[in-house]
Amino acid sequence: MIIYTGQGHPLKFNPKDLGYGGGVALELLTPYLQQHRTVYMDNYFTSPILARHLLQEKTYVCGTLRKNRKYTPVPERMAKGQVKFFTSQDILIQHWKDKKVVSIISTRHNHETNSVVTRSGREMLKPSTVLDYNKLARGIDLSDMIMQSYNLLRKPKKWYKKLFFHLIDVCIYNAFLLFRAKFNPNSQFLQYRLNLVRQIIGKYGFTQRKSPTHDSNLCRYQGQHFLGKNKLNKKNKISYLKCRVCYDPKSGKVRKKTPYHCKKCNVPLCVVPCFEIYHTK
Repeated sequence: MIIYTGQGHPLKFNPKDLGYGGGVALELLTPYLQQHRTVYMDNYFTSPILARHLLQEKTYVCGTLRKNRKYTPVPERMAKGQVKFFTSQDILIQHWKDKKVVSIISTRHNHETNSVVTRSGREMLKPSTVLDYNKLARGIDLSDMIMQSYNLLRKPKKWYKKLFFHLIDVCIYNAFLLFRAKFNPNSQFLQYRLNLVRQIIGKYGFTQRKSPTHDSNLCRYQGQHFLGKNKLNKKNKISYLKCRVCYDPKSGKVRKKTPYHCKKCNVPLCVVPCFEIYHTK
């Protein structure tokens, strides 16, 4: 894992040559090069330049491809079910039209197609690149889609909180896959999360807040000053009187009127700061 920390994030490989996604992919794959492995990638990382570089490192690649990548041939209009492919130096770029055009790059496949039966029972031809990608890499896309529906994230301001909540979501989803494989293959992710929450609450419970104890000693409140609302005027509205602190008797000007007064002194005072100033003189 590499945590992206901004545009100045340092990489071992030059992003100008391979793109930022290609630099990240190479840095993660460094311990596994020269071993004739095959890595499946999302279209954020793949490019013909990266595929050629990995092929030189005896590592194969297969993944979806963006049409705006450098050295990527773009086909003209295609009919549904049609396949077009381009090859160069053991690199295959294949375009297949389903509901929309799917572009795949691979250095370990050829351009063969296989017959498959769809959910509706219809038989159709699919490229082997698409079949292998859906079998070995589509689980990441599926897990992201399912976790997005019930994620814990609530727009935190700090990036590390977002990462922390995402890792919790990943752990919950992985646990759900293990539970479904071992106990109940028909279980739903939402119901699994609800049961998990109930079990956590049942084990640890809620922490009850202690209510403040009742103070029976009321004598200590006697003689203290408290704010109160002024009396109602003839229009049945609270009267606004001259604040004793704000009012300047020499000039006769009223700087502020207030709807509050001290109950003990029966003096009109502003809440802040005149109430405190008057009783500290």
